[in-house]
Amino acid sequence: MYQIIIVWLCWLLWCFATFFLQKTKIRIIYAIGLLFCLILLPYQISIVDLPVNLSFLVIVFSVSIGIIYSRLPLKKLFFILFIIYLYVIYFLWRLTSPHIE
Repeated sequence: MYQIIIVWLCWLLWCFATFFLQKTKIRIIYAIGLLFCLILLPYQISIVDLPVNLSFLVIVFSVSIGIIYSRLPLKKLFFILFIIYLYVIYFLWRLTSPHIE
């Protein structure tokens, strides 16, 4: 079910990037990145016995590059890394906690 929502959202964002953004270099990068996410969505790789979508790795890599090349103050970069850390901890907790049924 979640994969259908991700596919719909990626196609919606791709249509927005392709048809509504101005013709710049950023538009081409967004469109190609979203198409890579759509292409790599069904494929998974196992990292330390945890299945990870390749599209998720593409998103993480592109966001990391974007944050590195942005000119944000150190305080904002710290907050971004802290939010990422909390997000990862939450999902690891969901994977490792016992399910109550």
